[in-house]
Parts: sequence; structure tokens; C-alpha cells
Amino acid sequence: MSEAVKSAVRVLEIFEHFAQTRAPASVMEVSKALGFPQSSTSALLKSLVALGYMDYDGNARSYIPNLRLALLSTWIEKGAYRDEALIRRLERIRDLSGETVVLGLRNGVHAQYVVILEAERPIRLHMKMGALRPLTRTAIGRALLVSESDAEIGRIVRRINAETPEHRVEEQVFLALMAEVRAQGYAETAGDMTPGAGVVAIPLVNAPGGTPMAVGIGGPLERLDASRRAELRAILTRVLELDNTPVPLLSVVDKRQTGERNHA
Repeated sequence: MSEAVKSAVRVLEIFEHFAQTRAPASVMEVSKALGFPQSSTSALLKSLVALGYMDYDGNARSYIPNLRLALLSTWIEKGAYRDEALIRRLERIRDLSGETVVLGLRNGVHAQYVVILEAERPIRLHMKMGALRPLTRTAIGRALLVSESDAEIGRIVRRINAETPEHRVEEQVFLALMAEVRAQGYAETAGDMTPGAGVVAIPLVNAPGGTPMAVGIGGPLERLDASRRAELRAILTRVLELDNTPVPLLSVVDKRQTGERNHA
């Protein structure tokens, strides 16, 4: 990885750190949290101040992203729904469910968690902003795969199996599982990725720009019995205003043949 690319990655990780902590931080705090050298962390933060994306409090010696950074992406958020910003819907899901809520996108053969709203109760599911998880092992990942053909899913399974054997799944078993996910209109996991934790996820079919997205609610398995999972699915469907219509495989194949597929 070149130095320029490494610096770009570090800047994004700094922004994700602030998005997760939602509080000012000193150079030392950012450096320690992200494992960056203190000197390069200081240089990056000073550069972001000079560019107008970060504010610096000289008295507290702390940094925090400012409104300019927030405004860069408001057009994406506002495009998600005509009547209400997506983030407010996620907050409502968190408040109604009392559990952790996550918004995920596809990043190669991984699901990437781009928004995490943790539950406020002491025992809750902890997830890391920006984390990458195999599509095959997570509810978010499986929800992201509902519009993919069996051939594409098989390719993804084989690549994940080869690159991360610890997350290996049997291809035919997983294809049968994905047929169930399409038929149900939702995906669920119970300790598949994180022992003792489960997630219920639904694909966000009306995502802005056609980018595949999925929203999930997660918590300790001891709180996720069958009736509770049904309740969480109902909350997702109602707040996101989805009809929860299953995705027929035939329509997916037809899209491949007619070249209508949107690429994330």
C-alpha cells in the first residue's frame, strides 16, 4: 500500500472513530484508539483543520469534525427517502426495538457496517463502525445477497472459503439458505458470526442510487426468541415502509439477462 493510500485510509478511519465516539478527542486519544503513530496522527488532524473539515480547541487540545464534513453527505441521506432522512428512521428503529441497529453496504465479498446505533441497555450487541464481515456469515450480508443469482452467490462463497477458511460454508447448503431468505424476505443469524449474538436483517430495496443496502437489529440471543424476532422484523418493515415482498429468483435472473443490474 502506497503512503498516499495509507494516509487516505487513515483519514477515513479517523472520521469513523469520531462518528462512533461522538466526542472531541486529543491527538493521543485518536492515536491510541486507532493504533496510529502519534506524529502522523497529529499531522493528519492538523491538515484536516487546515482544509476546514475539523475544528481544534486550543484550550482542551482536542479535535472534532465540523459541519462542513456533515454537509458533504447530506444529499445522499436526503435522497434515501422523500419524507424523512434515513438516519432518523434508524434511530426510531433503535428506540422501538431497544436493540442495536446497523446499516450495511456490500464491499466486495464483505458486508461493511457504515452506521451503527447501539442500544442504551447495559447488555447489548457491540459492533464496530466500518467493520468488514463475510457476506455469507452475517444477516446483513445475506440480506445484501437477495438480488444476486445463484451463480454469483456461488462465486462469492468459493472466494470467501478460499480467502478465509475459518468462515467456510458449504456452497449448496448456503444456496438453499439463500432460497429461504428470498422466500421470507429477511435474513437471520444466531451466533453465526458473533457467539451469543443474533441479528435480524431486511434488504433496503429502495436505497438511494440503487446501491444495495440492508438494515438489521441485533442483540443477545437470550432476548431473541421466535416471537421477539418476529416483532423486530415487524418494526423494520413498518419503519422502513417496506412491503417485505419476497424477491423472486426469476426476476433476478431476468435482470442479469437484460443488463439492468446496478453495480455498487
